[in-house]
Amino acid sequence: KVYFPRLIIPLAIVFSNLPSFLIQFVTFLGFYFYFLFFTSASVLIHPSIFILFIPILLFITALLSLGFGLGIASLTVKYRDFHHAIGLLIQLWLYATPVIYPISVIPQKWRFVAAINPMTGIVEFLRFALFGTESFHFKYLWFSIVCAFVVFGAGILLFNKAERTFVDTI
Repeated sequence: KVYFPRLIIPLAIVFSNLPSFLIQFVTFLGFYFYFLFFTSASVLIHPSIFILFIPILLFITALLSLGFGLGIASLTVKYRDFHHAIGLLIQLWLYATPVIYPISVIPQKWRFVAAINPMTGIVEFLRFALFGTESFHFKYLWFSIVCAFVVFGAGILLFNKAERTFVDTI
């Protein structure tokens, strides 16, 4: 018998999606620079020096997704029907994340609810760094960073605990 660390499979999935992300990001940059330099929409785009932090945001997003992925994988092995609910939960999470709307459209007294979502700080920081929006607060980003590390740690613990019984359950 040869020992195979099962954690390599989720890590491989995260890293295998990196090339497609890079292709999509280069495409985005093409449109971004086109609108920045060749259209009248350039008056609405105010990039900041915080663009340099995009690789760190990518790392934080990867940690968060890997943590959730490890937790979901652990639960799916034990509870087979859980994978049916994942699509719905991810779609609800997308609508709860301010991707198609800025957080500034949410009334001030309800913004803390949106800030509980760990992707809110990341999306709002990207919007701030690339477009210069004024609705960004660093507390959202700090919450996202802390949440990413906590979710990653919990996912690792849950995965390591459940990995001993993966073969028995499958």
